Amino acid sequence: MRTLNLALIFILAACLCVKAQTTEDFTIKLTDSTVIKNSLYDHINVLDVRLNPTNYGTVQVGAFNRRTKVMPVKPLETQFRDILASVIDSNAQKGELLLQVRKFGFGELTSGFSENGYGYFRLGLYARNGDNYQKLKTIDTVINVSSVDVTHKLFRVTSEYLTHFITSNLTRHPSGSLYNYNDLVKIDSIEKQQIPLYTAEKYTDGIYVSYKSFFNQTPDKQGEVKVTTETIKSVKIPDAKGKLNTVSAKELYAVVFEGRLYIATNYGFYPLIKQNNDFKYTGRGRSTIGNSIATSAMFGLAGALISANPSGIYELKLDYVNGDFIRLRRLK
Repeated sequence: MRTLNLALIFILAACLCVKAQTTEDFTIKLTDSTVIKNSLYDHINVLDVRLNPTNYGTVQVGAFNRRTKVMPVKPLETQFRDILASVIDSNAQKGELLLQVRKFGFGELTSGFSENGYGYFRLGLYARNGDNYQKLKTIDTVINVSSVDVTHKLFRVTSEYLTHFITSNLTRHPSGSLYNYNDLVKIDSIEKQQIPLYTAEKYTDGIYVSYKSFFNQTPDKQGEVKVTTETIKSVKIPDAKGKLNTVSAKELYAVVFEGRLYIATNYGFYPLIKQNNDFKYTGRGRSTIGNSIATSAMFGLAGALISANPSGIYELKLDYVNGDFIRLRRLK
């Protein structure tokens, strides 16, 4: 029996060791002792609406930069509650916050003797108003730091950023539309209902230089568009004297011709198709660091970041918040 118990202890210790080697804890650490006086809020809940709430990306650990999954030991909700409790005073009002997590992940790359660390965060902070919620602040940002050993610095800078995001809004009153809890669960669908691009029954012909104009379906320019059976052959825009000059896809965001959508990339034009309330195209295209992190559960973080250079054919989806494209899967 004693031998069996020792064997069980050894197995348990080995399992714990393996776990320690395959995950890296992320804890939000309070780096500023400033107390927020007269906070309007004394409680916070977290609503994680990500497709994979267990995916926090990866970092590189140890002398050999072993790629390790980030996995908070303490749940994010508990961490944010601890932060809030640490920064408010006894005069805080009984207000309730809801932190909506839409994107939250880390990634690291090594270049020469330096490491680059990235954190991508899309968060919404709401104040409860009866049975509904009102927006206080949203962020959609990529944190980028460099260091010889970047993980510690990345987590420290992230802690400072997230702490400031909460503390800077504790005396702010909410404004704008009211949302119920279910609205915030399906926030993508709710927000798309307010975007002309997503609600249009017919798209406006023209040349779009920016995502903002495409988003609003207000063309920046009109010109001459020539198409083939599959894509756009050329686009010409008149100058001040009325002379038509050819513009490359690199200079544009999108083109709508005879009601059909074409996305402009560094590698030419591709038809943009609406499927299940998302806009997608198949082709080459550069995915941003942030969206690479966001989709790392599908690609693997290292591959996703490195694949920012377009060697291959992908299915890509429009990120309606910022106009970037998210790689869904590699086809070739």
